[in-house]
Amino acid sequence: MRRPQSARPGPAPVSGSVGVGVCAWRCEGMVRSLNSIVAVCQNMGIGKDGALPWPPLRNEYKYFQRMTTTSHVKGKQNALIMGKKTWFSIPEKHRPLKDRVNIVLSRELKETPEGAHYLSKSLDDALALLDSPELKSKVDMVWIIGGTSVYKAAMEKPINHRLFVTRILHEFESDTFFPEIDYNVYKLLTESHPTGRYQKYKQMPPKATQGREPFFILLSHFGFQLMTDQQQTERMASQALCSQPRAQEWICTELAENRWGQHRRMQERQNTQVFLLKSRKRMASSTNLKCMKKLSWHNK
Repeated sequence: MRRPQSARPGPAPVSGSVGVGVCAWRCEGMVRSLNSIVAVCQNMGIGKDGALPWPPLRNEYKYFQRMTTTSHVKGKQNALIMGKKTWFSIPEKHRPLKDRVNIVLSRELKETPEGAHYLSKSLDDALALLDSPELKSKVDMVWIIGGTSVYKAAMEKPINHRLFVTRILHEFESDTFFPEIDYNVYKLLTESHPTGRYQKYKQMPPKATQGREPFFILLSHFGFQLMTDQQQTERMASQALCSQPRAQEWICTELAENRWGQHRRMQERQNTQVFLLKSRKRMASSTNLKCMKKLSWHNK
């Protein structure tokens, strides 16, 4: 079995500019890409009263959209598998989630909810549906988007599976929580990112599959941190020289931003320093000491 490729930044329309390699599994004759995506706060909460526990996060929404929409096969779409509560938690004007195959899981519903494309009784039934001739040639990647029972069912299956987690570094009151990750099953691999927010987990083979090649799971920590008014002011001041200030209520530290965004901001700082250096030389010739002091303060 080929190991899944690690997540890597790519051109839009990948959310957060992060591309996802096809992670294949082989289960009961099926070969399919399976991924789970979720955002959790510090207490592992994912929902409150049928909605998200935290205020809307624009960058996180864009990240979710791009990750779940981007297909690596021309002419194919990705599929979203979700529980009934998750489906009805989506604002009606956004149902179904466009450019994706929407599959709702429910043992109670008799008919497919209005707007949804398919209705299945369980995760196994949904995967079997995706392997049918009708959808096999139309669907590329499969994404689990909630809720708790669907995440748990996917995590407990002995299959190759990727999990993308957004860590929101603040605690919110919640009534729905993400299942606990069993570290006896998932082994943390060597951390490759200096911030420690991006971690890889290796899923150890269950006893029933001893002797097979180990399964892998990727757990990406994307942090959002709530800022105080003072921190906002300091952040805006520190970015005063940037051509595109990025001060906002929530700080997004997505993988693509850390690697490529920081590089871009570094280039902006370097360009600014070069401009200031040239300005110093011109003003030094005119002995404009006041402007020299002002530029020195800005360049700190």
